[in-house]
Amino acid sequence: GRVTVTSFAGSSYQFDQANFTVTEEMKADFRFNGYVVLRRTFSHKEMIKLTEALEQNDAFASNSYYVGDGMKGRGSRLSIWRHPGNDITGIVGRCERIAGTMEQVEYIKNVKESDRSIA
Repeated sequence: GRVTVTSFAGSSYQFDQANFTVTEEMKADFRFNGYVVLRRTFSHKEMIKLTEALEQNDAFASNSYYVGDGMKGRGSRLSIWRHPGNDITGIVGRCERIAGTMEQVEYIKNVKESDRSIA
């Protein structure tokens, strides 16, 4: 079934390919919450293709687990990869809309710094 996200108060933004910029408010939300929701990052047509690719991906299904919401009996499938592959999931993670935005909110810098502290 389809999952609809209804509320991420204070951390939800609209992506507009022509006019999108990462604001100081977005950076602050990311630092405070650890995430920002970037709505309409992909077109409806792109989302259909992404959904189909993920639902038909055996690696995704076998390497994910169910995480309940703890309240309403709903949940999500969670799968975490450290390095993006060459399939659709890797392409999404490396596309400018995602990687460029994360770089601007300084997530990339923070991950690189935390990697150095672990080594």
